[in-house]
Amino acid sequence: MKWFYVLVSVCVLSVGCMGNQVVPNSRPGWVINPAIPGAVAAVGYSASQIKGYSAQRSMAIQAALDEIARQMGVTISNTTLIGKKSDGTSVSSEMETWSFSTVDNKKVTAHVKESWLDPSTEALYVWMVAK
Repeated sequence: MKWFYVLVSVCVLSVGCMGNQVVPNSRPGWVINPAIPGAVAAVGYSASQIKGYSAQRSMAIQAALDEIARQMGVTISNTTLIGKKSDGTSVSSEMETWSFSTVDNKKVTAHVKESWLDPSTEALYVWMVAK
């Protein structure tokens, strides 16, 4: 009877420990390799934004569009202005970003093929393909 209790205890502990296994991050393959044969594709990335998901998605889409435009021969120039203000008791920071494109009669249009929010970092990845 003693062996029965030992066997049951080992089984219960084994099953209990199985629930604590770490499942590897299932990152989609397109995050690393966005290429599609015969098409122009790119991945845009954005970290979590203080202004929320829509701002995060907008930044990721803009990054992907910029990369698609580069692949199509459009010149892209991004400028970022970062400023800090202090009133002695608190510090605030502001950031403004401009994206300039030099286009030689080229129109860059693309659609979102897929998106993925990394659960561990809350970073958003957007996979876009040029039309």
